[in-house]
Amino acid sequence: MDFMQYWQISDMVTKTLFFLLLALSILSWVTGIIRVLQSRKLAANVADDLSQQIQVKQAEMIAADATTRRLVTEQILLKHIGRYRFASERGLPILGTTAAIAPFIGLFGTVWGIFMRYITLA
Repeated sequence: MDFMQYWQISDMVTKTLFFLLLALSILSWVTGIIRVLQSRKLAANVADDLSQQIQVKQAEMIAADATTRRLVTEQILLKHIGRYRFASERGLPILGTTAAIAPFIGLFGTVWGIFMRYITLA
């Protein structure tokens, strides 16, 4: 049986599950590709931006003692690393949700197909 023949005899639930899994797959691929591109761009800019932020603050802190400069430098690094971490984690909820629900949708489709096959044979 080829795909077109199967598609013609399939019911609305089967077609809905097919399109749902197809949409989740496309969404996952697009999100993954965007994440890879953003990660490469982010990796190229992080080191330069962090060193620039430290140099700007250190120029303002020339009169401060070493402990204060170290503390301010750590705070600047933590703040900016947190921002970069937040930017690098975009799209993870989409991938996580898709990875969590797609197997159950597929399993439901399998059970539905077996059930429908059993009904048509009976």
